[in-house]
Amino acid sequence: MIIINQFPPIWDRANARFGLVEKNLKPIFAWGDKIYNPFSVPIPKCLIAHEGVHGDRQNSIGIEDWWECYLANDKFRLDEEVLAHRAEYAALLQEYGDNRTNRRIFLSQTATRLRAPFYCYKLPIDEARRLLKNCASE
Repeated sequence: MIIINQFPPIWDRANARFGLVEKNLKPIFAWGDKIYNPFSVPIPKCLIAHEGVHGDRQNSIGIEDWWECYLANDKFRLDEEVLAHRAEYAALLQEYGDNRTNRRIFLSQTATRLRAPFYCYKLPIDEARRLLKNCASE
């Protein structure tokens, strides 16, 4: 993916929906084969994998259609984030080693990110872990 240090085309709508500025969040955004990084934050490999899933899904559905659903539909957003967080978790294990300790640590970290208030859905930590673990065995 190409990283662009600019605001994405969807910035105004995403900010209005998620309160990014008022919450002082500095997210990155997939837009097809691009990652928009408006605050020039460091992007680790695991987040490139995460955004890559979003980009692939956007390319298959249509970028603007995907974003419409993502902003408007909590269920769609959760489903898309589960897929992307699964890729993030797998990338962490690939980079740092797939062993029992890393699985426990990275599963907990990734599950915590999956249930972040930013996404505007309430997800218990046990459910987030279950959703991520289910993918590891699929």
